[in-house]
Amino acid sequence: MTTTDYRNFDLLIARAGERYRAFVVDAPAGEASVVFDLPFAPDEITRLGSLVRGASRRPGAAEDAGPAANLADLGRRLFDAVFRDRVGALLTASLSSVAGEGAGLRLRLRFEEDAADLAILPWETLYDPAQAQFIGLGERSPILRYLSLPRSRSALLVEPPLRVLAVLSSPADLPPLNMEREWQAIQDALAGLTADGKFVLERLATPAWPRCRIGCSATRCISSTSSATACSTRPRRPAAWCLEDAPAGPTWCGASSWPPSCATIPPCAWPTSTPVQARWPPGSRSSPAWRRPWCGKGVPAAVAMQAEISDAGAVELARAFYAALAAGRPVDAALTQARVALSVAGSPEWAIPVLFSRSPDNRLFDIRQVLPTPDCPYPGMTPFSEAQKDLFFGRDKEIEDAVERLRQHPFLTVVGPSGSGKSSLIYAGVIPALRRSKRFGPGAWDIKIMRPGDSRTADGKAAPMQALAQLLNLSPQSPFPNPQFPTLLLVDQFEEIFTLAGADEAQAFLDALNGLIGRPNLHILLTVRADFYPELMACSLWQPIRANRLELTPLGDDELWAAIVEPAARVGVEVDEALAVKLIADASGQKGVLPLVQETLVLLWDKVKARRLKLEAYKEMGESGRSGLQVAIDRRATTVYHNLPDAAQPIARRIFLRLIQFGEGRADTRRQQTAAELRASGDDSALFDQTLAKLTESRLLTASGDAEGGERRVDIAHEALIAGWPRLQAW
Repeated sequence: MTTTDYRNFDLLIARAGERYRAFVVDAPAGEASVVFDLPFAPDEITRLGSLVRGASRRPGAAEDAGPAANLADLGRRLFDAVFRDRVGALLTASLSSVAGEGAGLRLRLRFEEDAADLAILPWETLYDPAQAQFIGLGERSPILRYLSLPRSRSALLVEPPLRVLAVLSSPADLPPLNMEREWQAIQDALAGLTADGKFVLERLATPAWPRCRIGCSATRCISSTSSATACSTRPRRPAAWCLEDAPAGPTWCGASSWPPSCATIPPCAWPTSTPVQARWPPGSRSSPAWRRPWCGKGVPAAVAMQAEISDAGAVELARAFYAALAAGRPVDAALTQARVALSVAGSPEWAIPVLFSRSPDNRLFDIRQVLPTPDCPYPGMTPFSEAQKDLFFGRDKEIEDAVERLRQHPFLTVVGPSGSGKSSLIYAGVIPALRRSKRFGPGAWDIKIMRPGDSRTADGKAAPMQALAQLLNLSPQSPFPNPQFPTLLLVDQFEEIFTLAGADEAQAFLDALNGLIGRPNLHILLTVRADFYPELMACSLWQPIRANRLELTPLGDDELWAAIVEPAARVGVEVDEALAVKLIADASGQKGVLPLVQETLVLLWDKVKARRLKLEAYKEMGESGRSGLQVAIDRRATTVYHNLPDAAQPIARRIFLRLIQFGEGRADTRRQQTAAELRASGDDSALFDQTLAKLTESRLLTASGDAEGGERRVDIAHEALIAGWPRLQAW
């Protein structure tokens, strides 16, 4: 999940005699402190640049990495020294607390003047041995060096188009850098925004200081810089960019030189041939010069390198970093995503970048006005697919329950009312969870999916045995072999056995499933609507169904909240709390509430402004005293109606009107009818069946019971449709 909100875990480090003390001065779970010893020997500290470089160097590097070259070892030693006792417990509790809120926890490291020498330690490698993971490689837990200064800098407000000035410098007398590859990476990262004119990306042709300053002063902009080194080679000289300034040679310019209207990211941008920390030996009692100027004279944040980084690493870092910034991510979250990109690519160079910040929330500029609205994350009236697993929320407990039940027993039936999200639970929840699970033996899962109505006989009846034979490659000569790897046979909408198949065909299919239960490595999963319980109890498969079934109840308010808010957050859009509350209130008591809410959100998505969806948009959607929820389902019904053949439209109109019990002074209600009662004497039988099937598949109606003899029971799926019956009359 993409985290959009962060809480702070502020850790202040100071001297305590010959030792050090770490104070947790602000954290969601409280405050604490611990006294600790430096976890590295003096000679290791002086060589930390070499150690980090050695841990991340590629084959052929000449330097000896030393005993602490392993990044996990570096990080574990730091973690064990500082995050122990109450401080460690507070970190764990704080992470758990913010996770429950759907937020992240940024670890902000602050150093007193007398402990400035510890600022050179590789804190980015912090490694929690209990969780066996690097803290800084989690999107929920970015790490940064925080500078508490008298005045913080708020986000730079921008209006489209946002101008981005790229200043890429590789002076001739310094080690060369691949500027063209980095420029291409920045262009690729911002391509989607520049294409629609919301971003204007420019490159300074000659990266000389006078032209650079003029370019930034001409308009409010963001500057991106790259240079062969980002710090001075002379002791105690403030960190600076090295820009080309022929014929006089390279020019060093510091943060105080930049115009105040320019948000600069990142000032110490990419490869540094001279590691920053090498200037400042341990034991120094003065704040390192590279610590002060960037965030002290108007620049809100700086990304520097604590060791040399390769050209390839720098280009990948630039690509991922700018892509995340372009998506509106805070600078610490953007840098964390860039770290993850390097780590996934197999490069240990993710540990090299360091973030210094004086920004309270690390949002350097507000670009929501210039960001395009992302694609809608809600599926509407259709179920979630496996490809949408990252957008499916609200069913965590049911997913875990289903996976555990399948582990204990190879046959499971998921039963729930229409619109409760059975198919979504399986496709976007259970199947991805099975693929991730290591509890079912070796090998990748083979997922086989069918519906009883996938195959039909000559007279239009469902042929589930034929569908099963095609799916499993069955024949009288080749019975189904025991699978070699974990296999899931999913029979979705199992109720079609009772509504679409003949009695003999249905019984043959039930017998076939009974014969498959208990095969090694084979797990069978059925989904069925709850209104078919009488048919289930009467069928020959009832005993295994009764023994292991998961009854899916409608979403509660908390789960529905997650289903509304979290998919939008996943794509960077904020749903107003008031809108979520109103949607939940309007959906209260409705049948099939999840697809109805999803459909409403699909219609609302065009009203997203500045990456935010407000209550006002939902109120505007209502009309004639009806809620936006009622209007959404009404529009859905109207769309389905107009897509029917002309000859089928009068039949659809009559079906809906016969399913409404008019209140005659009181509220209109639904009334259930059989299919026979909905037919008219002059109806074409095949056309009537097709129309009823289309309305049912569109989730406007529900149908249950025996398809033979006209005893199939039909009902309106959503009460919101009843409020729109005058519209139905207008059809």
